Amino acid sequence: FKERFYTTSLSEASAIGTSVVQVSASDLDSGLNRAVSYLLVEDDSSGADHFHIDNSGLITTIQMLDCEHMKQHKLVVRASDKGMPSLSSDVTVIVNVMDLNDNPPVFNQLLYQAVVSELAPH
Repeated sequence: FKERFYTTSLSEASAIGTSVVQVSASDLDSGLNRAVSYLLVEDDSSGADHFHIDNSGLITTIQMLDCEHMKQHKLVVRASDKGMPSLSSDVTVIVNVMDLNDNPPVFNQLLYQAVVSELAPH
């Protein structure tokens, strides 16, 4: 990979299909051994549910993001060559989700009561 890791920020208001980041890996071999393909590696996070990577290494959103649900997505991208046996490298992509003012304030209870003496000072 051209970078050791990738970090980017994206608004939770980003539309499905928004470009997130372009990753790039190169292989010094020749012929088919040089051809690189990309894959999002499954892990315990929801990265594979929210993002897609194409053959060029462009990562896009495939689902709306929600900062209140997950503030940061940690993706693992694997670049593999077409050699036999195939060789691969992994890189981490961190996507920080920026909050949008999409939640109104909420009172803790619906009714508040107070008692004030008529003798209380003004």
